[in-house]
Amino acid sequence: MIKQKGGMLAKGRLLGLQFLALMEDGLYFKTGKKAVDQAMRIRTALMEAGFAFHVDSPTNQIFPIFTDEQWEKIEELGFKLEFNGRLDEDHVVLRVCTSWCTPDEYVDKFIEALKEL
Repeated sequence: MIKQKGGMLAKGRLLGLQFLALMEDGLYFKTGKKAVDQAMRIRTALMEAGFAFHVDSPTNQIFPIFTDEQWEKIEELGFKLEFNGRLDEDHVVLRVCTSWCTPDEYVDKFIEALKEL
């Protein structure tokens, strides 16, 4: 019934217009740059601390490998990382994801917390 009355088409057009605006003049990449930059700061800190990664991701999502104890410690420090999977009996892959609005202070605090692991 929605399709017959044209409601579906209108919603599709509105969604399409949003994507059109997002793709004009590189806005999508400008908006995403901060998210990727913040993730790369975290990635660099993890690498310097000796952590390995499940996959090498050039995006705002990174997938470091932690021991179960390190994961517990991260959560005790107030950080909630998404469980992505179990690598083996003692290691998990967690997803760290940043966005265009991730503040520098949050990244700084997380990097400092890594030193306690």
